[in-house]
Amino acid sequence: MKTFLAALALISCFALFGCGQREGTAEHLDGAYILALKLMIETDPGLNQSMDYIAVDMETLTELDAGDKKGILRSLETKYGVEAMDASFEKLKAQGLYDEESGSLDGILLTFEKMEYNFNGSVTFIGAKMKSGVGATGVQSTLEFDGSSWKIQESKQTWVS
Repeated sequence: MKTFLAALALISCFALFGCGQREGTAEHLDGAYILALKLMIETDPGLNQSMDYIAVDMETLTELDAGDKKGILRSLETKYGVEAMDASFEKLKAQGLYDEESGSLDGILLTFEKMEYNFNGSVTFIGAKMKSGVGATGVQSTLEFDGSSWKIQESKQTWVS
């Protein structure tokens, strides 16, 4: 009887609360990444001066397919009027887009440290924007999908270099 009640309680929890992800959230995740990236770019706007490009290290974006990633880059190019590319810091250095003398990039590099689904169906992103070793910032954003678009629940700067 105890086993039956435990199983019934577990099934009830899943039925009531799901697995921490709201219906429709996963298939619209590219929109969440676009909003999270825009929030990173708009945090500490001084780092955007003389921005020749926006590099996004998409290696950790395993939830997205190649088409979603291209769409994200196109969205950033349209919004900010500069080239957007999928590149890591190492790739930028190899392409000569990092000035060794000044220790800075010709653009900005956006990276995601972590993305997690929250119990209430929202998604939290932890990432960083880098211009140079002494020009970087961390950003944490929590977003919620309202059925048609992503909305900001909270976004804050978590560290500054």
